[in-house]
Amino acid sequence: MPPEFVALALDLGTTRVKAGVVDSDGRLSHVRAADSPPNLGRGLVRHGDPEAWRDVARELVHALEAEVGRGLPIGLSSQRSSFLFVDALSGRPLSALVSWQDRSAAPWCERHRELAPTITARTGLVLSPHYVGPKVAARLENDRELAASLARGAVLVRTLDAWIVAALESESSARTDLSCAARTALVDLDGGDYDDDLCATFGVPQASLAPVTPTVEPSARRVRAHLADQAAAVLGVLGENADGAVISLGTGGFVLLGVGPRPRRAPGYLAAPLYAKADGSVRFALEGTINGGGATADRFSRAPTRFAAVDPTPDEFCVPDENGWGAPFWRPEQSLRFSGSTRMGSHADLRRVIVEGLCFRAAAILCELADGALPQRIALAGGLAQDAFVSRALAACLGRPIEIVGSEEAGLAAAGRLAAGLDPRERAPSRLVEAHAEDAWIAEKFTRWRTWVATLV
Repeated sequence: MPPEFVALALDLGTTRVKAGVVDSDGRLSHVRAADSPPNLGRGLVRHGDPEAWRDVARELVHALEAEVGRGLPIGLSSQRSSFLFVDALSGRPLSALVSWQDRSAAPWCERHRELAPTITARTGLVLSPHYVGPKVAARLENDRELAASLARGAVLVRTLDAWIVAALESESSARTDLSCAARTALVDLDGGDYDDDLCATFGVPQASLAPVTPTVEPSARRVRAHLADQAAAVLGVLGENADGAVISLGTGGFVLLGVGPRPRRAPGYLAAPLYAKADGSVRFALEGTINGGGATADRFSRAPTRFAAVDPTPDEFCVPDENGWGAPFWRPEQSLRFSGSTRMGSHADLRRVIVEGLCFRAAAILCELADGALPQRIALAGGLAQDAFVSRALAACLGRPIEIVGSEEAGLAAAGRLAAGLDPRERAPSRLVEAHAEDAWIAEKFTRWRTWVATLV
């Protein structure tokens, strides 16, 4: 008897919205995708249309239901930190969707730098305009009417995941999970919920926020699991216990190291909840971000990246973060940076140096997160995992085998499996890439790259 379909999966990515169906064996199929509604604006401003996000999510769900039948539970994974204001009575949007990429709260953060130690200690984040709390605070300073409406309960704050849950169920069902709520900068990680002092700091009434519920809600009307996209990717690769590390290199780069049931802090890095169970237990990771990825390299030359026996440009280095340097630097004014020490001969050379930089950034982040004790299991996911140069370079730099995840949709599938009550781990076979003696040149270059970066920061 063939396996039956048991859940739908929906992923709200910054560039693509994806959906698929999970069967009782945990396999993902019928994958569909649509372009994400665009972010508009100039300079620090990045806004989208919340109704367009609602419509594309509904359309993908309806299209799948037309193929496999209605009534299946939904697992949702979502980008973090994007939000909007909604009318408390009607649930209709009262603002644009403010993207996580929006940095219009940067001046507010600069004026309140004294808050940074408290924010890090409570939330596990840095004080950054990327998060909901500072964005709301900056808007309330300039909009007294909005501040008054928020204070009296006429206006609510909805993160993107909560907005889509409400769109698929009802406004009264709007809710978020800890992995998404944590990126509001309003959650005390040790308490696992919104914090009164943090809410007061940013002027956000706690009653205006969608409640934080467990990642899996078996009794929910439709959305029975939902979590942040990076959390879904980790669970899809490492499983619920998140033992090991995941390097995800796609549009952007993320390095997440599982740290167990208690949050840990590391200077310049982020504490990230992955999975909050109904019994109150949580699995956490430490996270580093790279604000550049495959698209940066692709502008110069397409994959695959050639792995030469001898480095053609031994003194050319790159910091690949073109959208502001991420962890642990947090230098938003910086961009894609080359050493400029040699003249590269081709676009292929440029691609290779950028991909080297991505590998070096990921390896350096993991070394710092692990503090000298690298995990035995290091998994590589994302679009660049298919470029053989990347796994080979990472294995050489880290001196560890790199496990290439069998599916590019591990996070999407994990959300669906959780909704169906299944183990979230990827079913597709993975493969190991070992370090080789002949690749020692790139490990040596990694050491020199770290010295060069230290001179810049």
